[in-house]
Amino acid sequence: ISGKKKSVAEEIKIEVDGTSVGRYELVRNQDQIDSDHTAAVIVSSRNGRIHVLSPDSEIRKVIVYDLNGQNLCNRQVSGNEVELTTLGGIRIVEVFLESGKSFRTKILD
Repeated sequence: ISGKKKSVAEEIKIEVDGTSVGRYELVRNQDQIDSDHTAAVIVSSRNGRIHVLSPDSEIRKVIVYDLNGQNLCNRQVSGNEVELTTLGGIRIVEVFLESGKSFRTKILD
């Protein structure tokens, strides 16, 4: 028995191409990866104004909540960009797109 302890990297021996020589195996299943991962929503806030932008899909609805879950603003939208006015503080913004996807993020103003 040697007194030298092997590092995790030496013990697992992961090669650069992602295959494993040891008892661990890195697996990537292409079927489980969402092919429509390019949808993005950008939410920014400044001076009580919340700006929402979706370059890839039209925005259908935007809901703004406070930290207690109270609905502060619920606006139906048609377009790729919307600006809302609310009081400052920590807010949760939920954006619903025409594509059926929805995004939720926290903002601090």
